[in-house]
Amino acid sequence: MKLFLFAFLFFAGSLTGRSQSLEECRKWFDLGIEDESYAEKLALSLTKWSQKSSIQTAYWAASQTLLAKHAWNPATKLSLLDDANKAYERCVLQNPESMEIRYLRFSYERNLPSFLQAGNHKQEDVKKMIALFRQNKYRDLPASLAKKIRDSLLLFGSCSENDRLFLKSLSL
Repeated sequence: MKLFLFAFLFFAGSLTGRSQSLEECRKWFDLGIEDESYAEKLALSLTKWSQKSSIQTAYWAASQTLLAKHAWNPATKLSLLDDANKAYERCVLQNPESMEIRYLRFSYERNLPSFLQAGNHKQEDVKKMIALFRQNKYRDLPASLAKKIRDSLLLFGSCSENDRLFLKSLSL
């Protein structure tokens, strides 16, 4: 009985720790937009995970984009963005139905200067995220993240009027 209880607590603790880590990633991503130290924390914490899921890899890619934003050396910026680009490609191929991965890539590409010509998935990601909203796939995400994605689509996505009305009708 004690062995069963120990195994249960160990397993439950590892599950909780994993989801807390993803919550930390989300939090550090948001904070890293303005504060380089959080971008560094995000990159370091994800580098330590030996086997990353596609969502963890996407947050690693996001950390690289944030580090590029804060870097002063143009060569460093380009190198970090190249690494992020490749990682986003792998993530979307591995998990094309992930609204969160699509959102991270969309956010990255939306903020790239046009002369870099690396942001060629924005419309594809917008269409896919709207389709996932229509399939109620947003219910797998924390409500605050689903709302942030919806609001970002309304502000920055090239949505049809029908899609805009649908997104506005969602109660998040």
